[in-house]
Amino acid sequence: MEVPCSESERRMLASILLKEDEELSAERLEGAVRALRRIHLRRRLEQVQRELTKPEVADDKVLRNQLLLEKDRLSRALRDPNLAEDGLRTGAGNKKSA
Repeated sequence: MEVPCSESERRMLASILLKEDEELSAERLEGAVRALRRIHLRRRLEQVQRELTKPEVADDKVLRNQLLLEKDRLSRALRDPNLAEDGLRTGAGNKKSA
């Protein structure tokens, strides 16, 4: 399973899952992955919001519009867990083409 997160987040997930006395089920693993995905989305949203406050972004309408679209996509993904997975794939594709 591939999850966009840092190595420290992966280690934290593994340690949490391995320390639990309960049996590791697909539902528990999926819940943990969704939690990490939400963390990733929140961090990216915060980064985009910081970028939007930079003076050079105000002068570059194309970049500003891209950041606003990214902010909207991230906000929607955070509101709808089903969009989080699809939104990340779409966002990764946009970054490669930009």
